[in-house]
Amino acid sequence: FPTVVPTFFPTVVPTSFPTVVPTSFPTDDPTSSPTVDPTLSPTSAPTPADKVKVTYGDTLFLQVNNVDSRWLSGGRDASREGVITRDLSELKNVLTYEWIARTSPGDGTRNDKDENDGVCVKYGDKMFFQVNNVDSRWLSGGRKNNNQLVYTDNHLGSDYELEGRPHYEWIVRTSPGDGSRTAKETNEGICVNYGDTLYLQVNNLDNRWLSGGRGNGKEGVGSFDHLGSKEEKNKKRGYEWIMRASPGDGSRP
Repeated sequence: FPTVVPTFFPTVVPTSFPTVVPTSFPTDDPTSSPTVDPTLSPTSAPTPADKVKVTYGDTLFLQVNNVDSRWLSGGRDASREGVITRDLSELKNVLTYEWIARTSPGDGTRNDKDENDGVCVKYGDKMFFQVNNVDSRWLSGGRKNNNQLVYTDNHLGSDYELEGRPHYEWIVRTSPGDGSRTAKETNEGICVNYGDTLYLQVNNLDNRWLSGGRGNGKEGVGSFDHLGSKEEKNKKRGYEWIMRASPGDGSRP
């Protein structure tokens, strides 16, 4: 059966291994730059978008793990000191939910480049969280009232606040540990990924971790002793924070 209408431009050097069963539906617009050396075994489970490293200089969200749709929000009220966990649906205040990951306070401006910009945050690090709605406000805990208050204050605003640096430092942990700030972290030196669930221990005294989603409205935030009583031990998820690159849909893992 010779070809009824042969091509006017036959292939000069035809392939030695023609396709046995060519596709009935060839691509209409094939790529002009195919991959030169494609992988023979592509992964069937690519890395999820939420599994990239958290790096210093990132703007991130902290979602508490005891209830859906509650994220840490700071720089609130006229004083810019209020901190709560609330539903991000109040979009007019979205910048109050954004936190800049820092190795040090910087100069107080939100656009100040972190000294370790682009370096991954590691378990065991002591880090600062600067709220993104106003300059010169960092997350601070272990304050007053039995060291249970948490608010966003100006670390650089006075000698008193400068001397209180440990109030602004948060130790990144995979678990509460034994409560001492010097306790060795299980995953010491391992990079934190978005999507990880972790604990944040304030560095000014032992046995105080960031806790949210508290009270009837699930808006309360403080630095409490997770190991100090049966009641607090039972609130484990209220001490767990999910690192998010974006708010997501509000559901927890």
